[in-house]
Amino acid sequence: MFARMKFGQRIRLEEAACLVNHRIDIADQFINYKALKRLVRCIRHCITGDQGNQNHATIDPLEENFKSTVMNEIRKIDRVFFKTERECWNYFFIELYPRYLEVTRYSQERNSVPELPAHRAALATVQSDLTLLIERLNNMRRYALINTIAVMKISKKHDKHIPSSQLMQTAVMAALPGRSFFD
Repeated sequence: MFARMKFGQRIRLEEAACLVNHRIDIADQFINYKALKRLVRCIRHCITGDQGNQNHATIDPLEENFKSTVMNEIRKIDRVFFKTERECWNYFFIELYPRYLEVTRYSQERNSVPELPAHRAALATVQSDLTLLIERLNNMRRYALINTIAVMKISKKHDKHIPSSQLMQTAVMAALPGRSFFD
């Protein structure tokens, strides 16, 4: 399905899937790829628009704006991922795991006694909640992956279209290690 789709469309579909699949907490937290593409076009136009006359007074602030916007987007992705990951771990260790231990302890204590309907229901609830947690973690993995690709693609697009002394892709690659969504 994604083979012929442009990346901007793909990221918008992923954002829409967040709304459809009740992942609303991260729906508006994706990298603003469209705005970053506009910035690249604007910088490129400043470079090539005036018959090759580069106005560094105009280009330099735009370049700095682009770089700071990309770095802010990386920080936003990191904050969202770290917060959600912490919520998932807290939910697992504080709520889900103790319930699991209680249900399994009950099963071990009453090994010879037939399971009660309430016990089966409690076990089914724990299994269902664990499945939802795993789904949320998979959604976060997808979120991290699509946003990492977006950051890499926009920095590559910048470097391809804007000949500058500073390569954006190098700066982005230096900013990613140590981020919660990247490691």
